[in-house]
Amino acid sequence: PKVMTAASLVGAAALVFAGALAVLSLRAPSQLQASALRHHTPVRRSVAPNLGIYGKGLSTRRASANREGLSMGSRCAQRSARAYAAGAAAEFPSLKNDLVIRAATGQQTERVPIWMHRQAGRYLPEFRNFSDRFPFMHRCSTPEIATRLTIQPVERYGLDAAIIFSDILVLLPVLGIEWGMVKGKGPCVQEPINTPEDLVRVSSPSEADIKSELGYVMEALTRSRMELDGRATLIGFSGAPWTLLGYMVQGEGAKTTQAVKAKGFLYQHPEAAHQLLTTITDTVILYLVEQVRSGAQMVQVFDSWAGELTPSQYAEFSTPYLKTIATGVKEKLKEQGLPQVPVSVFPKGACSHALKDLAQSDYDVVSLDWGIDPAVARQQAPNKVLQGNLDPSILYLPKEVISTHTQKMIDSFGTQRYIANLGYAVDKSMDPELVGSFVDEVSGCSMMHTYVHVHTHTHTHTRLAIPPVFLGALVFVSFGAWLGLLCFLFIFFLWKMKKKTKNKKTIRWSLILLTGEPFLTGPHLLDDPQQADATRASRRLNRYFLFSLSLSLHRCRSSSK
Repeated sequence: PKVMTAASLVGAAALVFAGALAVLSLRAPSQLQASALRHHTPVRRSVAPNLGIYGKGLSTRRASANREGLSMGSRCAQRSARAYAAGAAAEFPSLKNDLVIRAATGQQTERVPIWMHRQAGRYLPEFRNFSDRFPFMHRCSTPEIATRLTIQPVERYGLDAAIIFSDILVLLPVLGIEWGMVKGKGPCVQEPINTPEDLVRVSSPSEADIKSELGYVMEALTRSRMELDGRATLIGFSGAPWTLLGYMVQGEGAKTTQAVKAKGFLYQHPEAAHQLLTTITDTVILYLVEQVRSGAQMVQVFDSWAGELTPSQYAEFSTPYLKTIATGVKEKLKEQGLPQVPVSVFPKGACSHALKDLAQSDYDVVSLDWGIDPAVARQQAPNKVLQGNLDPSILYLPKEVISTHTQKMIDSFGTQRYIANLGYAVDKSMDPELVGSFVDEVSGCSMMHTYVHVHTHTHTHTRLAIPPVFLGALVFVSFGAWLGLLCFLFIFFLWKMKKKTKNKKTIRWSLILLTGEPFLTGPHLLDDPQQADATRASRRLNRYFLFSLSLSLHRCRSSSK
């Protein structure tokens, strides 16, 4: 009987252990939940309903615009003074999820951080709730809308960074060049630069001009930083000097024109081109510094037209100005006592020949297109953090293909000094679910251990990564085994009493089993006289019941004989 009672206690201990594991399982995140825990935000995979919430203070009127006006700069500037004043003295929340910042500065990270170029776009149903109602420049120049669109991808996918919803061309009106978005054609400049004499129309803005005319961008940055509440790094950006010059001279995008006119300007008027590039470079530096003041925690320079130039042209008309931007931004941040944020550059289409030169610059991160092999990139820029470079077309394929190529990309880059991204941008026709598969695969591939480390600005929590289904089954089996053991012991003792009804020792252990007498009549209970009397009465009643049961069994045994 002692052995059997001990076995019962072991079963109880097993049940307690299983319960403890069940408690731990409540804290153990799955791969998808881990992202939400890191950012303190729910992860949503379902398609958003067609009823958007437009944010506090937003007008929900439908803006009619088959064609936007070409003088958007003046209209946007009307909002800017109020916008900038609202966020100039903001106190920002601390950054809880700093994976992008740590990766960009070469620090150790527990997993690969991820964000995507053009992650706020028309592929998202919740984004279309705005784009179907408001024209492009209205969305850019209204801080409430721009903030909402900036944060949407972070809320849906649990990304590690949010890039401000804006456009590289918002800088053109500050330079004296008006532009607008034409439906079916894209961005168009009203009066392009055709000759060196046209440079008299280009202004050299000051810091005050940036604050005055682009205050709506600064307010959107401040609002986004506040609403993110440390869940993700906020990235500001600007177009590169050559790309902005290309629009100013070409008058429209390079997709259909191959930048023939803009490249011809470089060949025919190199001195005028350098003069214009210098003016643009100085303006970009002021613009990026002001973005950091308004809440940006990292800034990136997009050279979207980099692939339009030959290697020699790029080395002459783009690389020197990109290097000047990185150095100038860091110097001005230091002069003005602003945070030294990481600076990134994306020379789209020119990585294969420009990376070596950019590796000698002050950029912390170089973002890569899909045209360069990760191993080659590591060899050419061993001292730089790399970002990229999955071919976006892969996101049109089944999840298994996305998984295979994502794993291959991470294996090639490694998990340190690396930020996962696409080789260009998310397209409007992509499936949000497939985009989410890419995000999840990056997180899954880079978590090589059974523990998920959730980093905050104060300390690191460790959660036991055991599937809750497994622990639930363990609790169920342990509880069932314990009950089964008790039933077995009860039946066994009934059988023993049938065989040996006169064995007092058996009767005593039966009493212990049925009533738990040692636990009810211990010395600590006998100190209270009333409790002692009640205990002795209960003991007599239990023994009466047991002897009655034994007597009945004895009579059954005698009658059977």
